[in-house]
Amino acid sequence: MAGGFSSGNGREPWYLLTNEPVETSAQAWQVVQAYARRWQIEMGLRFSKASWLWKARACGVGSDGSSC
Repeated sequence: MAGGFSSGNGREPWYLLTNEPVETSAQAWQVVQAYARRWQIEMGLRFSKASWLWKARACGVGSDGSSC
């Protein structure tokens, strides 16, 4: 569903594209917050993975799993 919700302060409305049922602006904000939490988790996992790979390269972890 796509819906435009305006903050009423002269700004352009935001459009939310989701398959979640949304009837009110409060429901729309709940969906936005859920997506924001998910995005934070994804970014944390990406950072953790990149950090692990960096440490693995720095330590010279071999294909057999041996470490520093």
